[in-house]
Amino acid sequence: MARFIDKVDDNDVICPYCGHRYQCGPENYCVGGRDEECDNCGKKYHMRSDIIINQHTSPDCELNGGYHDLVGYRIYTCKRNGFSKS
Repeated sequence: MARFIDKVDDNDVICPYCGHRYQCGPENYCVGGRDEECDNCGKKYHMRSDIIINQHTSPDCELNGGYHDLVGYRIYTCKRNGFSKS
């Protein structure tokens, strides 16, 4: 008897039956889930997208009226009128 398992991938949708892969475009993301049919083997399966958003920030001393010196890898020291804050 054949055994099938859930498939998870950061980039592709993978058919849990035959392993066929395809990239899902952002217009097709479905957090709640939907039924899919494999273009390769024709079997149906459930698919859902997990969406993760990362927020990235970086300092810019010039936006705050000063200037910055790069101290090390992604470590900035802001200076203004002799005041230094790391």
